[in-house]
Amino acid sequence: MEDERDTLIEQILRLRRTFNRAGRPAREWLAVDLTLPQVKVLYLLYSAGRLSMRPLAEALGVALPTLTPIVDRLVERGLVEREADPQDRRLVVAHLTAQGADTVERLQQVGRGRFTSLLESLSLEELQAVAAGFAALCRAAQRRAESEASSTSAANAPEHREPRGEEVACAR
Repeated sequence: MEDERDTLIEQILRLRRTFNRAGRPAREWLAVDLTLPQVKVLYLLYSAGRLSMRPLAEALGVALPTLTPIVDRLVERGLVEREADPQDRRLVVAHLTAQGADTVERLQQVGRGRFTSLLESLSLEELQAVAAGFAALCRAAQRRAESEASSTSAANAPEHREPRGEEVACAR
């Protein structure tokens, strides 16, 4: 039984690699004049809404002095704004501008459109199988997010933490 699970997991990982390679980068993504760290900041702020600089740096796995010039360039381009936190003026909070949110949504739409095109080429039976598979993956992601949230909150109970944008919403 465990051997079959391992074999299936390996098969799925191989299929995922093949699928990802077949989906060559869209021109819109190649034309984006942003560095990967800048794109990461945009996506983190898009999902979180507002983040102070320290949690943003931690989410990226970089030091605060590394994050500052990344955010500076995004501010210069009008994609991000920084302001003092109303509850603690010592903290600086970053959030997307309307242009920053539009940029993220445009990039997401590129992927969504390409994926929709692929789905439209499937038969009804194939669509049902894909839907069932994604529902199972979504439930697993939800369980993992809940487990990580409960272990994180137990470890950091006295400390206030800002939302990290990792919540997974699964359609039931």
